Formats: sequence, structure tokens, C-alpha cells
Amino acid sequence: GSIDNLEDRLKKEAEFFVRSRDKYRKKKKDFSALVSLEIIPPGYKTKNKDGTGGLYYADYHPHYHILCLKEFAEFLVSEWLKEFNTASAINQKIISVRDRAMNKNESLTISLRNTIKEVVKYSLKVCLPKIKSTGYSCFNVEGIDKLVTMLKGKKRFNYGGL
Repeated sequence: GSIDNLEDRLKKEAEFFVRSRDKYRKKKKDFSALVSLEIIPPGYKTKNKDGTGGLYYADYHPHYHILCLKEFAEFLVSEWLKEFNTASAINQKIISVRDRAMNKNESLTISLRNTIKEVVKYSLKVCLPKIKSTGYSCFNVEGIDKLVTMLKGKKRFNYGGL
């Protein structure tokens, strides 16, 4: 995958969101949403909570964080799976603020605040080398430079219906 492929993909995905919003709006439904794009660059590594394993991203990994009503979220997932035939249903997560509050033993207000933070946090995920001997580096300078250059002047956060 290249930065050019990523740029083409993001353009198609942006067009998808406009079409889906317009389709849902015609049904006179509430399409209020906060949408943010997050991109993990090639070379990024994660660790499991116990410090083992994790994921390694060999290519750019764009994904979206969306805060909206459950009905609109379900509509978006359904449309996404129809539009992008390589997408997997298991990777399309809908998490209710109420469920998050219960799972994390938080009030609804705290859970909503933390959900908003997750949606609007940042567009680009990087990490620096760990000082520990078991640490790792996932700071891909070339990948990040290409990504920042490609994203210059492009929307990474959007809202609608608010």
C-alpha cells in the first residue's frame, strides 16, 4: 500500500459519508454526528495489556471514530459493509455510552466525556521508543512525513446535523 492508495481510499470514504448522510437525511431521521479520522502509519506496533504480542501494522490503517445515535450508527455500518466489500462486520464496533459507563463503572456524564475525548483526540498515532530493554520503536519517520504531507489542508474532523 502506498500513500497514493491511501489518498484515493480516503477520498472514496469521504464521498461515502456524504452519500450516507444524505440518504439518511431523506428519511427525516436524526443524522447528528461527530466524525474523526485516525490513521495509524506503517510500522506501528501495539502490545496486549499483559505486555505480550499485539498487532503490527505493515500498511497505513485509517479508521473513524463516530459519536452519534445508535440507529444512525447501525445504518452507517450497514451501508459501509455494502459499499466496501473488503470490510469485515467484526471490525465495525458500535459501543453505547451507557454500556461503556457500566463496563468502566463510570457515571453517564463521565462516560460521555471520555467518549467525546476518544472521538476528537488526534488524527495520527505515533509512539516513541521505550527506554526499557523490552521496549520497541514504532516511530516511522518516512511514513509519518508522507502522511502529514498528504493530510495537509484536508478535513480530519467533521460534524453534521448538530
